[in-house]
Amino acid sequence: MNTSVNELLSNPAFRPLVLLDVLAVFLMIICLVFRRMRKGYYVEQANDARKATMLNIAVRNVTGMGVYSAPGYWDNGDLNLCRFERANGDIVPGAVEADGEGGLRVYEITGGSHRSDFSYRLLGEAEYKEIWKKPSRRRF
Repeated sequence: MNTSVNELLSNPAFRPLVLLDVLAVFLMIICLVFRRMRKGYYVEQANDARKATMLNIAVRNVTGMGVYSAPGYWDNGDLNLCRFERANGDIVPGAVEADGEGGLRVYEITGGSHRSDFSYRLLGEAEYKEIWKKPSRRRF
């Protein structure tokens, strides 16, 4: 019994199966996109991904806590809201401030209900000058 693909597709009994396969592929693509969006930072270019990863590591070194949710863009001189996860699993609201000279300050939000009236406690400072180097031309 040797049948071609065209014969199978033209057979009304197989059309629902083909439709299900196409829907499964679309669902898989959607799931992959949402999985990528949950990573903790928004990435537009490879260089942005490198910066965000390096800054997340710097924040982790300063606070001793894992970065649970990091801001998408680390604007110089702007306070970027984020959340940290302590070793015991507690989620701590925080903020990160990056200046243009390779400095990074990490704060814990201790009170307030809106960005304009937050009170902060400095957790620590770090340097991240290596982040701003030009990326190498190596291909991965």
